[in-house]
Amino acid sequence: MAYSSLKTLLKVSITAIALTFPLAQGHSTFVRIALNGDWQEPLRYIRNKTSPYEDIAVTVDYPSTHRLYNDPTWPIDRPESVRCGRDHMSHASGTDVLTVRAGDTMAFAHQLYEPAEWTTAQFLDCPQGRGTCDDQGYTMGLFHEGPVVAHLSKVPEGQDVHTYDGAGEWVKIYTIGVRTRGTNDFLGTPFIWLPHNDGKLPPKFEFSIPPKTPPGQYSLPASPILFGIEQLIAVK
Repeated sequence: MAYSSLKTLLKVSITAIALTFPLAQGHSTFVRIALNGDWQEPLRYIRNKTSPYEDIAVTVDYPSTHRLYNDPTWPIDRPESVRCGRDHMSHASGTDVLTVRAGDTMAFAHQLYEPAEWTTAQFLDCPQGRGTCDDQGYTMGLFHEGPVVAHLSKVPEGQDVHTYDGAGEWVKIYTIGVRTRGTNDFLGTPFIWLPHNDGKLPPKFEFSIPPKTPPGQYSLPASPILFGIEQLIAVK
């Protein structure tokens, strides 16, 4: 099959998930997307998750199964929670589907607050063209170190994006991770996690849909992951 760059139409269901790896600490969720710089309404095109929710994991760091909106997702939680968010299939049928072209630019913005605490000011006229900010006009940071990743998961033949649970194949299309520190940076660790940025202004989480992506329906999971410098050094 020949692929036509910038002409391939995709129907993409964006999946909102919290942290989904072993050392996840939670505290943030991607809740807003932009297509080619145009921010959509919060949670539009995003498959939401149920909160509060009783999952199954009990760990030393988190000795409870009770989960609120921005609480962590552990790898020993229910598989559907790890893949695409807690109880996400309950929200699938009511989620709008976004049509994009291969090569289009997408961006994600996160929230640190529970939905009941959201205000208009957290989404309106945010600095630097960002999709979220706090009530004082500052951009929202990330509490924890680690990468941000995004995947595409093509809906299998015979299924629809509204009934797809994300259990198929995933292809990573975006990662923002670490860089080594400069010679004048004396914070004591050899690397800096770019999403956390030492607690300062985080970068914009922006990427393009690969130009040779085949046409079809897709889920697009995106996730910040906690992965400390000590773990990075240990596996080096």
